[in-house]
Amino acid sequence: MAFENLIDVKSLTIKQIDEIVKTARDFQLNKIKSQVVGQNAAIYFDENSTRTRFSFEMACHNLGLRIFNFNKETSSIQKKESFLDTVKTLEAIGVDVLIMRSGNEQFFGEILKNETLKIKVINAGCSDKSHPTQALTDYYTLKRHFGTLNGKTIAIVGDILHSRVARSNIELLKKYNVNINLVAPNYFQDINIKDVNWHSNLEEGLKNANAVMALRIQNERIEGTVPVIHYVKNYRLDTNNFPKNALLLHPGPQNRDVEVSNELLSTKNANTIIEQVTNGVYVRMAILEKILKNDETVQK
Repeated sequence: MAFENLIDVKSLTIKQIDEIVKTARDFQLNKIKSQVVGQNAAIYFDENSTRTRFSFEMACHNLGLRIFNFNKETSSIQKKESFLDTVKTLEAIGVDVLIMRSGNEQFFGEILKNETLKIKVINAGCSDKSHPTQALTDYYTLKRHFGTLNGKTIAIVGDILHSRVARSNIELLKKYNVNINLVAPNYFQDINIKDVNWHSNLEEGLKNANAVMALRIQNERIEGTVPVIHYVKNYRLDTNNFPKNALLLHPGPQNRDVEVSNELLSTKNANTIIEQVTNGVYVRMAILEKILKNDETVQK
């Protein structure tokens, strides 16, 4: 089947993921040119973003797409129009792909359940549930360093309970025989995440880690007060507890000296964080290219 939408990574095969990675690398090395120049992309975010939003805008620009930004406040959604009717309008005026981030999971469901819509959809972040393009970006970044992830140990540290980045990365990494260590205090753990190694002790969770993904504390999704002092004392990554030769990843934005110390962010281990941002442009170019070419790489 054709690459119609990208909603999650769970449905992707290893072959499909690696094809996206290959296309991203070809774009990065200027080996291929866009074949989707002149098509139309609408971008809708009802949650704040810097990296993902501008990464998608740059990807669209590099591919020669026309970009149409809209939001809830300045569209007819503000006049009580349903999100589905808004998307139907976008399709009617010629939009080919909708790149959307929303805290409302129902928006995605409304679109995917409608069998008459032909507009393509890319999930740029759905509530606390999924962030497939970030997971693909992180995989691409790790693969550039390691070649293969088979047998590697990846530790994910922090607010796993509220993290869509963690969920998508876990789903993707499980496809590659990776040892996944999840490190979090009990108030940031999710017992529904299975087939991983849970750790409440940071030292144990970081043992033998080849790469460490630090997560931001999702204050906007948390009810009540976060015990920040306890978290910083027991779970902040710094130059004393961080594995010497491991890569440090972070999806951003960083709360400096909370999740990661300023000192650690100044080391070579943290260079990977900027690489993630750069790589995200090429990965999103690859995804858009394949969707808009109707490429047979990824199933709906």
